[in-house]
Amino acid sequence: MPISSTVYKSTEALNTVQVKPPALNTQPMSAEYTDNEFEVATVEMNTYLFNTEQDDNSVVRGADFWTTLHSIESKQGRLLYRPSNKKRNCDTTSSPCGHHQLSLQALVDIKCSSKQCKRDRENFQKSLSMSKKLQAINDKRLKKAGYSNLPEYQQYLIHQQGASGLKTIIASSKGNKLLSRNLRKNMAGNSPYSYRTLRKMGSKLAAKTFLQHWEIKWQKEKVIIGDIQGKTEVIVAMQSTNIKAKSELSIPSVKQEVTKKSVTKEDSTIIVPLFNDYELQIALNIKI
Repeated sequence: MPISSTVYKSTEALNTVQVKPPALNTQPMSAEYTDNEFEVATVEMNTYLFNTEQDDNSVVRGADFWTTLHSIESKQGRLLYRPSNKKRNCDTTSSPCGHHQLSLQALVDIKCSSKQCKRDRENFQKSLSMSKKLQAINDKRLKKAGYSNLPEYQQYLIHQQGASGLKTIIASSKGNKLLSRNLRKNMAGNSPYSYRTLRKMGSKLAAKTFLQHWEIKWQKEKVIIGDIQGKTEVIVAMQSTNIKAKSELSIPSVKQEVTKKSVTKEDSTIIVPLFNDYELQIALNIKI
């Protein structure tokens, strides 16, 4: 099997460790490794497997729509309650709440405004189901108004600004509408621009600037979360492989290679990405 020199790409600076791939041996081991030898051997073998599995998919993949939305809205459930939610629950707050930060109006729109529905926003699967139902309703509204095949970041903005809000923002970016005071305030609360800054820009420029901000932010979040998902899945697969390999004693014979060539600068060097601090925090909360 040829060894690729492809590097696993990432938008974040990655710590790396360079390891020489082992010479593969399909024969089962005749004797057990010591604990130390086993650890060194599995690191090399897993490094090799990681690199070869990436050969046909070396470009970082993006997370899907709902995973990215979940990350932006609550950072994988770490921010269920916003600062304005002083009681730290979704039962009584009037603010958006839960995994997908659904508002009370959103619950009214999907005809699920009971106390149980409010509480269900704290349950990931139920919150996701309600969010998809709301998205379908808003998509239908927008299609009737002539808005279809929207890019993903604008589909997300339906969730954030509502169907009516997004229609106005898109129309304003083309110079066909003026932004209302309330909409401008909501845009300011969901962007790095203050209400005063957006007001000074005028409706057209403010709307275009807001849309450009979210186009960039969405793609960045999508790639970061997709990258973390990919690494996390590989790590989980590695752990599973380690357990199976140790129980079956079927790790390739790389004992001689370990002591002499575990770290080299030869032409088949593999670069293995590790989590940085920010990615590690997210990875601990990611759902695979």
